[in-house]
Amino acid sequence: MRSKVMTSCEGYDASKTPIMISFPKQLVVALCLTMAFVSCSSDDDNSDRDAVQAAEIENFISSEVQQTLERFNFEFVLGTDDVDLSGTFLFDPLILVDSNIENDTPAGSSFNSILATFSNLDPVNRTLDYTDNSDSVQGASAQSYYTACGNQFNVFVRVTNQFGESTYVTLRAVSGTMDETGIIDARLTEIMLDDQGDSFNILIENGEGRLFEDSDGLATRIE
Repeated sequence: MRSKVMTSCEGYDASKTPIMISFPKQLVVALCLTMAFVSCSSDDDNSDRDAVQAAEIENFISSEVQQTLERFNFEFVLGTDDVDLSGTFLFDPLILVDSNIENDTPAGSSFNSILATFSNLDPVNRTLDYTDNSDSVQGASAQSYYTACGNQFNVFVRVTNQFGESTYVTLRAVSGTMDETGIIDARLTEIMLDDQGDSFNILIENGEGRLFEDSDGLATRIE
């Protein structure tokens, strides 16, 4: 079996296992009965807006990633409410909730904490910059899309990562409810979007990923 790049985890020998918290391809979101979503719609005009936004999310992600997020019971939020997501948030303790990686670390395992920053929000185009403290992340995210309904939100970002000589692209999907103290019910999903051929045979497969949560229920606002 091939070894796979993973987030650093308690109990793993970092000298033998490539370490990182990233992974896959894009998401397709369709308004269907099988998909959990929160919507701010209360009339026909807002329903039309939701349909447009669902299409925009669909353009940002892919059917494979949609299926993975649905498998993880990711709650999609539709809305364009003006919520300030700017800030730096500490996901700690970070716990694995689910994974579609064969023979992966068991659910409930603790992973290295993540310090994530949202900045430069553009409420018209629904984009922002994303960075975190992962060793693999290279600069701010090049592509992003966010939604908000009340204080509930989704952030989708394509992140370019580097491990050794391998460069690859992952999707990070963050969900929760924004509060002055941080992100309540914070969850972070990572899925491999493009392993760039994985010429060194060390990465997980496209479409594979993990769902994490801040197990104390709050990704604390640091600044």
